[in-house]
Amino acid sequence: MLDSVISGIVSAICTKTAVAPLERLKMLKQSQMYYETRNYSGIFESYKHIYKNEGFKGYFRGNIANLIRIIPAYSLKFPLNEFYKSRIGDTAKFSNLLLCGTLSGLTQACITYPLDMLRTRMALDNKMTKNYTNMFGCLQNVMKNEGIFALYKGFSIGITSYPLYIGIQFSLYEYLKEDFGMFSGSMAGCVAQTLMYPGDVLKRQLQLNGVDGTGRQINSLRECVRYIYRTHGWKGFYQGYFINLMKVVPEVTLQFYVYENVMKLLKR
Repeated sequence: MLDSVISGIVSAICTKTAVAPLERLKMLKQSQMYYETRNYSGIFESYKHIYKNEGFKGYFRGNIANLIRIIPAYSLKFPLNEFYKSRIGDTAKFSNLLLCGTLSGLTQACITYPLDMLRTRMALDNKMTKNYTNMFGCLQNVMKNEGIFALYKGFSIGITSYPLYIGIQFSLYEYLKEDFGMFSGSMAGCVAQTLMYPGDVLKRQLQLNGVDGTGRQINSLRECVRYIYRTHGWKGFYQGYFINLMKVVPEVTLQFYVYENVMKLLKR
């Protein structure tokens, strides 16, 4: 179990830092729907805009917060999957693999969700807000202006989409890895994120709801769905999707590659 935890932590640090610029851009493209701005359209124009307004460090803004979130998440992700596989058994069945991965994602999300909400606020650019530049200040502002339950904004959709994303990713990876080797991770990640991506967009809008004590107040998940569809159509549910698709291939491949190789090193 300890080997799995250590491998998960190393995998988290390597993976998330490597794809941090793509992760930041994806979140900005999702967030600008809430602010109804269009500063982030094409990839190169978006990166020029980030550099002009925030400098090189802008590409990695929110990465520390993401690591603070993802290290415990990854520390739990792989060991929990192994734990549920040992309890449920018969991992030759795809349905059992899917169930194990989903339970792993569900447990992980329940524990780390407030960190995900804070990470969303900290990834905003300096034109959107100036009140969420560090983890402590972000937490203080949310608690003061919106209350403790604000840390769970978007939890209803997050607790549905994220566990299913993890379940699909893990089960497809296990199912495909004998035939496709290192490519099975990226294949599993592409399928999982395509199916579950609208949930990520909805979660992001709800996490931003009432930011800085102002802005549009979304009263329910149904209202959020209606708003996105009314203002952006079906493509609104896939804002930032192609950026995420660019990110998911190296991210998932690196995630499983680092994890399995660190595990081998620790077992020597």
